[in-house]
Amino acid sequence: MVIDKNTNEGILSASVVLYDASGEELLKYGLTNGKGLIIFENLPKIKEATLLKITHGSYEPIEIKFQSPDVPNVLDLGNIKMKERIREIEEIAINLPPVFMKNDTLIINPAGFKLKENSVVEDLLKKVPGIVVWADGEVTVNGKSIKNVLVDGKPFLGGETIVATRNLPNSAVKNVKVYEKRSLNSDEEGPLEMDILLKKGTGIFGNIGFSYGYNDRREGNLTLNYFNRKQQFSLVAGLNNLNKEANTVAEFLKANIYMAGGNDQTSFMNAVSQVGDNEFKMIGLKVQSYWKPDFSTDMEGYFRSKEAFINQDILEDRYLNGELTQQTFEKSTQNGLQERVFLKGNTKYEFINHMLTFNMDAAHHRNSFENNIDREIVNPITGPLSKLRNRVNQESEGNNLNINVDWNLKKFSDQSVKYQFNYFDDHTEQLKWNRFDDIHVNTTTELLRSRFINSKVFRNNISSSNSLSILRIPILSRFNWDNNVAFKFSKADQIEDNLSPEDQFFLERNSWMSYDENQQEIKWDSKLKYKRSIHKATARWDQYHNFGVNVGMMNFWRNNNSTNSFRDLSKRFLKPVPELFYSYSKNILLKQYRVDLKYLMDYEIPSLNNYVDLIDSANFNFNTLGNRNLVPQTNHKFTLQVNLSGSKSKFKHDFTVDFMLRKNQLLDSVIYGQNGRVLSTKINGEGLPYFTVKYNSTWNGFLFGKTTNAIWRLDYLNNQEYGYQNGVKNFIHSHTISNFLLALITLNEALKLNLTNGLLISKYKINERNNGYLSNQLKGDIILTYPKGFTWVNNVYLISQKATRFPMNNQVIINSALSYRFLKKEQLEIKASVYDLLKQRSNIKTFLTDNYIRNITTNNLERTFTLGLAYYIRKF
Repeated sequence: MVIDKNTNEGILSASVVLYDASGEELLKYGLTNGKGLIIFENLPKIKEATLLKITHGSYEPIEIKFQSPDVPNVLDLGNIKMKERIREIEEIAINLPPVFMKNDTLIINPAGFKLKENSVVEDLLKKVPGIVVWADGEVTVNGKSIKNVLVDGKPFLGGETIVATRNLPNSAVKNVKVYEKRSLNSDEEGPLEMDILLKKGTGIFGNIGFSYGYNDRREGNLTLNYFNRKQQFSLVAGLNNLNKEANTVAEFLKANIYMAGGNDQTSFMNAVSQVGDNEFKMIGLKVQSYWKPDFSTDMEGYFRSKEAFINQDILEDRYLNGELTQQTFEKSTQNGLQERVFLKGNTKYEFINHMLTFNMDAAHHRNSFENNIDREIVNPITGPLSKLRNRVNQESEGNNLNINVDWNLKKFSDQSVKYQFNYFDDHTEQLKWNRFDDIHVNTTTELLRSRFINSKVFRNNISSSNSLSILRIPILSRFNWDNNVAFKFSKADQIEDNLSPEDQFFLERNSWMSYDENQQEIKWDSKLKYKRSIHKATARWDQYHNFGVNVGMMNFWRNNNSTNSFRDLSKRFLKPVPELFYSYSKNILLKQYRVDLKYLMDYEIPSLNNYVDLIDSANFNFNTLGNRNLVPQTNHKFTLQVNLSGSKSKFKHDFTVDFMLRKNQLLDSVIYGQNGRVLSTKINGEGLPYFTVKYNSTWNGFLFGKTTNAIWRLDYLNNQEYGYQNGVKNFIHSHTISNFLLALITLNEALKLNLTNGLLISKYKINERNNGYLSNQLKGDIILTYPKGFTWVNNVYLISQKATRFPMNNQVIINSALSYRFLKKEQLEIKASVYDLLKQRSNIKTFLTDNYIRNITTNNLERTFTLGLAYYIRKF
């Protein structure tokens, strides 16, 4: 216990830091509680002496060196007395500890750590006990994720964590703060934020690089970033045919960072999950300005294009009432081009008790593709049903506009009003679809058909929401009223004509696919919320009880005036939306316990159209029918959640059970045609229960004497429902188990190992027949940073998939990148990379549902060698 030398009373919030004998490696840190008590457990085995430093702003610092036992369980150092600091008139310089608490904020002092030259913020965070930085850059503090990373109190260049932590040098950092951000008038636990405070608050960084390799594979990137305390600027440009893709300026920056080897651990730098052979181009600009403390703007614009070349083989088994009915064999090739121009603006203004935010984004897109398909459908007993060869050319062009306005009024400390307005316009100028089909039914009847589709679609969505906290009058002190109103307007016309290939005259107009219509939807959700919190505290523990009830109504109206009678409808639904919740939490010293119970009734509203999937034979690709006879599905949801964590355990546990009862469930009804056609629609039917069990845990400790951090997630889903196949009612019972394990093992200062394992097991039982699927993916990242300047990153993927009646598919994919950096700030890099060393060539995926199993094989990047040169701009 840490106590006052004069009063013998415990000292609250004294910073206690445990080092190795050299005083350079920080082993543990913590703060004393109200009684001056602190407990360090689960310490590593240390044969040498250990150094303990205790500091407090009001007391003289203390250093204690002691010999650690070989296997320490709990080492009691007894009472440690601190002498009160004698304050003089002049300011007293205090040497801050490497980690300490100030109020509810954890502060990390970079001066207290010994780091290598040219290290970045991530290297600093990895030195702090309790903080883990994972391979993708996510940061967790005692098992809880950092949701927002700020720089000098502001979002940094788009807000991606690694753009700050893997670019900013540790030498430019004054300190790092970690704190919990709580909502107004809320006792609920809030998300963690990290704020990186810089010494100067200004800097320039970026990179320019090019690589070239086997089979004309190439990549070029340019990023230039400038920031000061009032402005942030980013310019990006790049092209590659290595299946690397980014959708925003922030994503592009995330894929081009300074930290050696960091780029090779992100999802953008491996193409295992990409489909086809793709060429990507992008140029973008982002400017964030903080004109005044209460006025800021954020502007972004980019152009991106993606050209895709895809070859695909599909093998599919379809089942009727549990028996194999149809098999589909398909080969296809697709060449496509997608282009997108995007502009976004954000303005935030705060005045007196008001905060006004205005967001607007606009986009123009243009897509075109050519698709060639050879498909055969057979019955495993009777033989061929139909064959199809078709060629499709499609072009589309359109615009999107989205406007969002948020207004927040905080009139008193305990009263607030929030209002949100959103407008969305999806304007598809033109969709042209030319198609030629050569169809054989039962291999005897041949039908040649040419089709032309021309359509225009205009969609407008308007929504608004407001939240009123009534907290000024004592009797209404715990009420909140929320309202959300959404409007949707759509105008569409579509014409499909079938033509004769010989004389090019119209034969007939397809009435199922031709229509001219107007749609209107209005949805109003209104909720009155009541919440009560009870807090009890002693010097040893804190205890919270939170409970509440929400009473609401959902009012939904839909009208569609269509020239197609199947799509002409008018519906209105008025439904209650009740909600109950209760939570109990208790903190004892460094242990936390929490239990949550919740009940909610909500609804699944049928879409405007029943989507009809037709496998090409003698008819159409797809169709739509109006949901004139469907009613919303009612869901009664029950949730139990338990959270446990503490200092004595290396684990943090989260356990959740969700149980749902359904009424008027939306079910699938499938009809198999004699010629291979499949018609799939939605109907209302008897509801059956559904439940899930989720377990999440984090662990940190030592594995074989090596520092290890791990995350384990285990999910189980049990679903029961009915389905109709050719009018016959079937009972469908499915089980799904997914297991995810992530481990970060530090073998030594220069060698690290990241392991990721994802296991998925699915089983469908249709009446008495079982279909099953198993997928397992193991990924290993081996990162070696030795000798000086060298970084070697190896990615190894082991992928296995197995489905009923399909053989086991195994793939091994190995990627490797070796880089060397030199110059004073390690600004010039030479890198040699290889993708798919074993030449797997293809991407194989298997899909399983209650009535089909589908195996899809797609071409991929294939084995590629590249050699690149990059220069990193660094000025802080």
